[in-house]
Amino acid sequence: MHMQTQTSLAGFPGMDGRLGPGIRFMLFASGVFAILVPSWELRFAFAEFGWWTIFYGVIVVGAWAVGLTFVACAVAGVSNTWTFDDARLLVEQRSPLRRRFLSVHGPDIARTEVRVDTWTDGPDTFSVVLYLVSGERLCSMSYESRFVAESLEDTVRARLGVA
Repeated sequence: MHMQTQTSLAGFPGMDGRLGPGIRFMLFASGVFAILVPSWELRFAFAEFGWWTIFYGVIVVGAWAVGLTFVACAVAGVSNTWTFDDARLLVEQRSPLRRRFLSVHGPDIARTEVRVDTWTDGPDTFSVVLYLVSGERLCSMSYESRFVAESLEDTVRARLGVA
């Protein structure tokens, strides 16, 4: 009889990378706010067209661009969860629009790397990238420590038998 053992990667900070309903609600509410408030407050500027209409139009279009970006992130933002199940990595990618499950085995992985994301306004962050033979890339959540990202990469390689 074969027993499956599931190991969550929740021990690695951020591996249970769920975008919770609270965060989705705040993104959605912020986006709607960014769309509605400038549109409502500047509605009188569009009652009559003149040279000032372009100025107010740029403000409203910019607000809509920011607001729609927030709404799109709230609706289509993907949550990642990585879990080991024996010698495979189960990746669940979810958003309110779709749900996708991926089963990754050792031979499916062409290579792995720890990616450095350089930020101008804060410290660098690190994530693990799995390059699959199919050409697809799977990225982990970002970590503030290179050591944590390298530990995750070592864990993935050891559990899946990747050289």
